[in-house]
Amino acid sequence: MLILFSTLQSLAQEKSKSVFIQTGVSTSTTANYSINGTDTALQSAFTLAPFVRIMHKSGLGLDYALNTLSSGGKQVVYMNTATAFYESYDRPVNLNFSYTHFFFSNNTHIPYTPISNELYAYVSYKKAWLAPVFIANAGFGQDENNITQAVFNLAAGVTHNFNFVSNSNNENDIAPSIILNGGNNGYYSFLQSVHYITQNTGSKGFLKSVSKGHAHVRGRGSNGSGTTTTASAQSSTSQFTLSNIELNLYSSFHFGSFELVPDGSIFIPVVANSAIAAYWQLKLAYTFPKK
Repeated sequence: MLILFSTLQSLAQEKSKSVFIQTGVSTSTTANYSINGTDTALQSAFTLAPFVRIMHKSGLGLDYALNTLSSGGKQVVYMNTATAFYESYDRPVNLNFSYTHFFFSNNTHIPYTPISNELYAYVSYKKAWLAPVFIANAGFGQDENNITQAVFNLAAGVTHNFNFVSNSNNENDIAPSIILNGGNNGYYSFLQSVHYITQNTGSKGFLKSVSKGHAHVRGRGSNGSGTTTTASAQSSTSQFTLSNIELNLYSSFHFGSFELVPDGSIFIPVVANSAIAAYWQLKLAYTFPKK
């Protein structure tokens, strides 16, 4: 991170408008536990995530976000994320590669996960009317017994970008996609490609590392009968299986230096004991200087 930041500073001195700073906030929901004594119930909580991004015209950048959720009538921090990325959308092939580290605040309302690092890759050939999309996502970290655990997800599908220019010469995009998702789904995680787990109160239908039918809780939990359970040392090296078909709609609207980005998906499961899930996110950002 420090090396990349120093590189960006050096590149910024070469030319004006070579470095852009974007700040804003995104809002969504995440699954969390309502704890009453030894009983727990998985519910959906409203989240706010203020962020700042430093981007160089080469495509290199850094992103930092403070993730909070609604609890007891106030927003509490449950996770910080720091990301180093490379992205390119001005060539025939769209590219997005990133590494993210999750800094957890040990909030007991968040389902347990040993996955604290993420590698993400997105490739799309946009010259085709139906552009093929390929996504690879891997996560790793140490569990409570200092054993390394890992999860991975693969996705492939097609998308088409409807681009139009407003009267004020601002570019806007609407991109529907159909994507087939699969992975080993060994643990609850915050990986970019598993919103059907992170934001799904019925996520245990997709998870494989479950105890007595219930996903692990960070440090405590309930098996439904009032008996407390703890996260077990369990390998997440499950076999790859297809998980769901994702119907996604991504949009981006520009108003001068402001950008509004609604994003939403419906996940239709292809595995047993799983229900249809949904995901949404709304982001508002301001970029300076204007690109």
